[in-house]
Amino acid sequence: LIAKNKNIPSVAVIDHWTNYEGRFIFKGKKLYPDHILVSDKYAKKIAEETFSNICVTELSNIWLNDVVDYYKNNLSSKKNLLRPKKLLYLTEPYRQKWSNSKLIPEYQALKYFSEAIDKLSENKLIAKKNQIESIHVKTHPTENDSKYSKYLESLNLPGKIFINKYESLEDSLLNADVAFGCETQALIVAHACGLNVISTLPPWAPKCKLPHKFIIHISKLS
Repeated sequence: LIAKNKNIPSVAVIDHWTNYEGRFIFKGKKLYPDHILVSDKYAKKIAEETFSNICVTELSNIWLNDVVDYYKNNLSSKKNLLRPKKLLYLTEPYRQKWSNSKLIPEYQALKYFSEAIDKLSENKLIAKKNQIESIHVKTHPTENDSKYSKYLESLNLPGKIFINKYESLEDSLLNADVAFGCETQALIVAHACGLNVISTLPPWAPKCKLPHKFIIHISKLS
């Protein structure tokens, strides 16, 4: 607003794929920048469709590139990508409810994931249930381990269950064969590292906000 009032050119950086219009509403008024920077082709397409009169430029995602470089430089052995045995589950917090269920959305997605293990195996997206070695739950930076520990114990999940066994996302990806999650940005990072990524959003949840076509959705499996 200050830049606009003083006729100073403004640049906005958008690092996600949602709520583009809402980002530029201040006290009920639309305040658009003169230039928008995005980090991939999907974001560029959304921004250009949303803001037809604003210049949009796609730049390289330095953070993502750094994660991929770390991953490649520290990968010590070939992964079992055909029938993954080491599963990574990437969580994220939700503020809004999905249904009338007493379970929070995060738990609903985990329950849906746990009930889909056989289907995932039948579709050859993971190993057979009795061959799964581990499921590593990596929480969002704003979440505590305790949020999921008790609930995970109530689910019929195969293999050894870990929560935040590895401190960083990079090391979590290094020790995984496939990545699961609802719609977290970390799924996009996992794909950039060469892992298959699978959304655990149940059919009753809002539509996935990630526009990337390479994401596999459990809800669409037969």
